[in-house]
Amino acid sequence: MKILFVLGRPNPFPSASWTRIGFFAKDWSKKGHSVEVLGTFSYETLQKRGVGKIGQVKIFNLIFNMGLSHPLVFALNSIISFIVSTFFLLAKKPNVTVVSVPSGDAGLGAVMACKLLKAKHVVDYRDEWEDYAISLTNSRVERSFYSAIKELMARLYAKCHIVATVTPNFLTSLNRRGIANVRLVPNGADTRVFKLINVGRRENKNFTIFYLGGVGEYYRLDVAVKALKKLMGKGLSNIKLVIAGGGYVQKVLSFAQEMGISSNLEYKGAINEKSKLAELIAEADVGLIPYDSNPLWKNSLPAKFYEYCAPEAVVDGSSSEVFSLQDE
Repeated sequence: MKILFVLGRPNPFPSASWTRIGFFAKDWSKKGHSVEVLGTFSYETLQKRGVGKIGQVKIFNLIFNMGLSHPLVFALNSIISFIVSTFFLLAKKPNVTVVSVPSGDAGLGAVMACKLLKAKHVVDYRDEWEDYAISLTNSRVERSFYSAIKELMARLYAKCHIVATVTPNFLTSLNRRGIANVRLVPNGADTRVFKLINVGRRENKNFTIFYLGGVGEYYRLDVAVKALKKLMGKGLSNIKLVIAGGGYVQKVLSFAQEMGISSNLEYKGAINEKSKLAELIAEADVGLIPYDSNPLWKNSLPAKFYEYCAPEAVVDGSSSEVFSLQDE
């Protein structure tokens, strides 16, 4: 089969979206299918535009995306995605297209292209991104715009071949929107990589909190920095927050410097190599999922949760459990 994934990221990208789609893409390519990934690029990720390859998976970061949340920009991004996706589908003629949402604008454009060309397509629904967009604004006009987008997406989801989603709560929510063709395909961790690892003894061991994934948007590392500052104010100075991921990292590092705790943060960069991430998880005491108080997060269970919980570090013959911490 010829399988096309459309993912609104500059792939590969250290986030839950690539963790999920990248796993399926690599696994299916090893089974003999022809797998390609159509992704995006922005002003900030120009270096990732163009064509690449991971193993047998071909990656095409060809959809320009301005990455802003304003309705006019959302509409423009959707149109660009529609145009690029249409030409790409005509050129590649995949047997099935899997459109990953969010991001909403790239996903909307790709689904509209599939509808136009009557191409068989599946929507991989990972987050309640429409409600999240609505929750971010106090503008009546913007709320009306994203509410209309939510209604439009519901109609499009209902007419695609299958909607795959990651939690039972998401499945229920989609059913309530009148979408019956929903299947539960949960997130998980590759236990061939995230497994028992002997990390050895750490000298002058700090209590290490580890965060993996995209920085910003859903994940409020600024809240984690504030919490770290409070703990240090109570005399717990041997705490370190280790971050591996991409996004608005510099904002977090600058905020930590303003708070006077930059020495208690360590940024490892945007790491795509799963074996390296497994080592960092094994070395940590706590895995962090820094959600804020948005009630939408009660329905979600991100891929990083499973990766935090999968391995058990072995330190000098004794085991130490790796926890996942969700801040609400």
